[in-house]
Amino acid sequence: MGNTFTTASLKRTNAALRTAQLKVAATAPKAEGLGATEVAKQMAARAPVRTGRLRASIRAEGSSAVAEAPYATPVDRGTVNMAAQPFAEDGAQAAGPAVVATMAAAFKAALGG
Repeated sequence: MGNTFTTASLKRTNAALRTAQLKVAATAPKAEGLGATEVAKQMAARAPVRTGRLRASIRAEGSSAVAEAPYATPVDRGTVNMAAQPFAEDGAQAAGPAVVATMAAAFKAALGG
């Protein structure tokens, strides 16, 4: 025997889905920031250290991880005179599982799970 749905139950379901959508939308910036923090941690762990200034310049800014040292890009990607010492993309890749777990936990908490 199949399930029976009434107009009232569909209205309640629709209202619950709208509420969940609002909670997810409200949580998204926080979750993105937490994800960016995880990426920044991994970037910093992989940044080459000569003076420590590059590593110290890496931080989360909104939903992005940034390296503010003016020489961050040439160090990361290399130049015609210097081999690359990749840390940004490698850090982002390494942070993937932690980003997913951190963001999932934030959304789960927002939805009361």
